Amino acid sequence: MRSVLLRGAIVAGIVSLASSGALAATTTQFLLRDHPDSARTPPPYGLRFDGLFSGEAGAGGGVTTFSMGRFANNAAKRTILTVIDNAGSLTINIKGTLFGGEDSGFNDSDNPFNPANYGFGVGEYALDFTYRMNINAMGTGWVVSNDSAMNNGTLTALTGAKTGTVYNLFDQQGNPPGFSFAFKQDEHRLSGHPEFGQGYWVGHGWQSATAGQNTTGTQDFLFIGKLIPLPNPVSMGAIGLFGLIASRRRRP
Repeated sequence: MRSVLLRGAIVAGIVSLASSGALAATTTQFLLRDHPDSARTPPPYGLRFDGLFSGEAGAGGGVTTFSMGRFANNAAKRTILTVIDNAGSLTINIKGTLFGGEDSGFNDSDNPFNPANYGFGVGEYALDFTYRMNINAMGTGWVVSNDSAMNNGTLTALTGAKTGTVYNLFDQQGNPPGFSFAFKQDEHRLSGHPEFGQGYWVGHGWQSATAGQNTTGTQDFLFIGKLIPLPNPVSMGAIGLFGLIASRRRRP
């Protein structure tokens, strides 16, 4: 009976190897952090969306920033950029928990995540943004050539006074430089910072809100990312298969 089960496991391993061939989608992931050269730092941020709360009671309507760095070491909340290449069809998703709100002007540089750095809307937010259209591999990364209504996402308040509120985000082409988002290993604005020369990718691009939110000022992504090594499914299948075979041979 044991021999039959073992043979079945070996066959399953072979099927797994076959199913993870060249036609399988390729997934690449990056752990994101705030860019050190953000124009309004402190507090640090990876997403800026001035005027996001405009028109809401108590909001100032000014500089509004959200950090990707506060939860970078928390596996459940860290912000991840995922690139999926399915036979040349590309998708880029940015997802994680951010912390921020309107800039209060206090700016405690010794404690950049001090809630006092923020005013209206301070709290945790779930970001989930996906680029689905106009994505091209370019050099050491990817570029979204122009905006599309299909490139969109949400920023959902998880804590604080705005808990449960969902804000819609859409990509917007910059003019200049004539693209809506880029994520490349090109040291963009890292010169003079400790992160320079450390192999980071840099993401930057522009956002807009749905009609009626009346946002003004700057709305953009600006963050850095490090590649997260992922196991190769073919290698993992082979390891499992050869382990079964080795185990079978060791038995008397």
